[in-house]
Amino acid sequence: MARSLNEWLWQHEFWLPPGITWQDMQESEDVHYPQPRDLLLSIPFALILVVIRCAFER
Repeated sequence: MARSLNEWLWQHEFWLPPGITWQDMQESEDVHYPQPRDLLLSIPFALILVVIRCAFER
């Protein structure tokens, strides 16, 4: 049941425009798409900004 739910949820017809499949969205040497791990950079930057803000508010 979990497998069928996963397959239903990630259907390309649901997420992508007509004529595009998940195979079209794979990275190559010429094309780079954002990855979820790229969001990890925002955490240290946010903490640095909070520290700077606290320093200037005092």
